Amino acid sequence: MQHFLVFGSHPRLSLAEAKAVLGGRMPTLVGPVALLAETESWDGAWVQERLAGTIKLGDVLFSCPLKELEVDKIVAALPTREGTSKLTFAVTTYGVPAITFQRLPLELKKAMKMFGRSVRWFADEQGEVSPAAVAKLGLTTEGYDLVIAVERGVAHVCLTTHVQNADAWSLRDYGRPARDSKNGMLPPKLARMMVNLGIGTARGSNPSALRAPPLTLRGRSESISELDSPFTILDPFCGSGTVLMEAALMEQEAKIIGSDIDAKQVTDTNQNLDWMVEQKLISGEQRETISCFPHDVRVIDRFIHEPVELVVTEGFLGTPLRGHEPALYLEREVRAISELWRETLASLAKVQPPGGVLVGIWPILQTPHGMAAVDLSTTVGQFGYELVNPLEGWGTGTQELVYARVDQLVKRRVVVLRRA
Repeated sequence: MQHFLVFGSHPRLSLAEAKAVLGGRMPTLVGPVALLAETESWDGAWVQERLAGTIKLGDVLFSCPLKELEVDKIVAALPTREGTSKLTFAVTTYGVPAITFQRLPLELKKAMKMFGRSVRWFADEQGEVSPAAVAKLGLTTEGYDLVIAVERGVAHVCLTTHVQNADAWSLRDYGRPARDSKNGMLPPKLARMMVNLGIGTARGSNPSALRAPPLTLRGRSESISELDSPFTILDPFCGSGTVLMEAALMEQEAKIIGSDIDAKQVTDTNQNLDWMVEQKLISGEQRETISCFPHDVRVIDRFIHEPVELVVTEGFLGTPLRGHEPALYLEREVRAISELWRETLASLAKVQPPGGVLVGIWPILQTPHGMAAVDLSTTVGQFGYELVNPLEGWGTGTQELVYARVDQLVKRRVVVLRRA
């Protein structure tokens, strides 16, 4: 069967994450919808839990020429829903002007009365259906959330089976006991996407199986792509521990290490990790395998004496901006951040084996008075790294992966490096 994903607010980054986790051929893209190639192995619940950038997913019920799409054909393809209460459905369309399907909801409502139940059509003020609404209305179990994507005159009729758990993400973001919003915090979703990008890059494409085997290490001199025992994830700028928390949820067998030059940040990280045990998000046994210490990344090789297959970190984003800073100030900030990154790469190169992967954030600083960006693309080779295009082979060009709101002063460019 064929399946689909609907990406959130950063579709290009979400596409790169999907490639890292799922592999296979490039999907057909219709706006934020990715129509995947057919697969024999599929676990929708696992995929939805794993992918931070995907807000909903499900099955492609059927595809047909748009001119042959009929309401009765859609209704006939729907699975039976048991119950005596009102039947609720929603429809979201992509790839054609809204007017194309203007009458479709009313026609579906009329046709669904054949089920012998009262039928309700749901849509918010923008005519869309959020994952939270799908979950609240029970549309994956008691109703229907239809997604219709039209590409090159072909209509793909899809049914949502899983949606992102907004409450779980919010709990780990705002519910954790130690937060430092004044200095800026790495969003948990971005942290999850970065970990997925790193693991996917390290494992390499695995189109024959949805779930790749755990990333592992045979010997210190071997390439990471040939590993077959538990591996190590390091965040040397751990802050309050967002990367460590997300990595722990995904890779229970991994050895996870955090460090930060600020001892208070290390204390906050350990407090948040202990909280995860209290919330039963991770076990006490797993917590014991996660360590965090106050150390300077520039001398990290002095306290890590084992190969680190994967580094995932945000790094220093610069002094918080107020919005009035001139271009010269931004350029000075970028020079300082770039120098720290050069020292960081020189140090990390001493603990990462050939094929080891680093996923980091190079900030882009922008105010109404100017813009400056950290970019070490031409110099990473000096430290034994090469820049990796996470979307290579999927024909989407070489555009940067940027995570940011429209009005944000500091934008995050996600970069993937590999030890050559």
